[in-house]
Amino acid sequence: MRLNSKRRFVLKILLPVGGVFLAAVFFLAFVYRATPGNGLAIFLARMFRFPALRVNGETVTLDEYYRYDRALKQWYGFDDQSEFAADSTSDGLMERLTVIALERDMAVRRGIRLEQKEVKDLAVRLGGQGPDLEVILRDRYHWTEKDFRELIVEPLALEQKLRAEIPDFEIVLERERRDAKVRKYLE
Repeated sequence: MRLNSKRRFVLKILLPVGGVFLAAVFFLAFVYRATPGNGLAIFLARMFRFPALRVNGETVTLDEYYRYDRALKQWYGFDDQSEFAADSTSDGLMERLTVIALERDMAVRRGIRLEQKEVKDLAVRLGGQGPDLEVILRDRYHWTEKDFRELIVEPLALEQKLRAEIPDFEIVLERERRDAKVRKYLE
């Protein structure tokens, strides 16, 4: 009788708990090993906000990683066969996201802020303005103006402003990169 109750315990409690644990492990492995264009992985990354990278305490989510991967390939015209595409699957894109996070951090510490006018001026120089821009962004890249601003314009505008405000920007950025606490969750 005692053996029977142990079997019931294993079947009712431990087996389902073990199954859930294994499912969670496979789920995480799938999300972190999926290719950036995988629709299910993108959906899960957006839903659960998994980290892809942490730079000096600032987390870049897997969703942001996928958005930047797609945005940079589309904006700069890279296809899956290009040199950037091979590099962007991990190291190149991770490096770019690290630099973006470091530049944000440098701007905050130095009290440098982007004005909306600066962002808008750069957006006009890069893509134009008005309803034509909305149509081009939607048809060519499947973006809204907000996506364009967040993914392309703001990082470029911040980098330009930092270059203008900080003497020897490249040296300072290299020092920041060397001293940064970076943890990559994707390999």
